[in-house]
This record gives sequence, structure tokens and C-alpha cells, in this order.
Amino acid sequence: MNPRQSTLMRLSVLILILFRSIAGGAQTPPQAFYDGQTVTAVDLIADPHRDVDSLRSSIAQKAGQPYSQALVQASVTLLQRAQGSETVTVDVIPDISGLRLDFILEPAYYLGIDRK
Repeated sequence: MNPRQSTLMRLSVLILILFRSIAGGAQTPPQAFYDGQTVTAVDLIADPHRDVDSLRSSIAQKAGQPYSQALVQASVTLLQRAQGSETVTVDVIPDISGLRLDFILEPAYYLGIDRK
């Protein structure tokens, strides 16, 4: 990754964090009325320097399955255990083709911390 791409990625993550902090109260929590709708995508959002591939196996709710609040909660619990009890939030984004789930592993990015 070249320096320009790295800078753009950091800026994108910063904008996401700022937007989420501003709109934090307007977040729609996963609701039971989504039960049964098809999940079209499941994404893990985290610090771009973090390897999330090993955490994918901790997600019980899979793309292509009907949405289940119990599976989503189980996924959150498993992700928290796998990464040492960090905060995991879930955004459910309704789409024409189904639901997209974003599991957000916080802190999504370290600001002002030197991690040498």
C-alpha cells in the first residue's frame, strides 16, 4: 500500500468514526422484525491494520441465511470473546435484496496512540 492509499484509508476511517459519534443516538439497533429476512452480506469493520479473517469463523449469522436475532447476539458474544471483550456493535442495513450486517469491532481505529 502506498502512502497516498494509506492516508486515504486513514481519512476514511476517521470520517466514519466522526459520523458514527455524531449520529450515535440515531442508530437503529437490530430488531426482531428483521427475523426471517434474507441476510445478503456480513461485514467486519475494524482497524485496517487488524487481521479480521481469523474472526470470521466467530460469526454465527451467515450471508444467505434468514436473519435471526439470536444468531446475531451469539455472533456478538463470540466476537467479544475472540478479541478480548472489546465492544462490538451491529448495524443492520435494509436493502432491496435483503439485509446487510456490519459487525463493528471497536475501537475501529487508534487515534493518537503510538503502537510500535
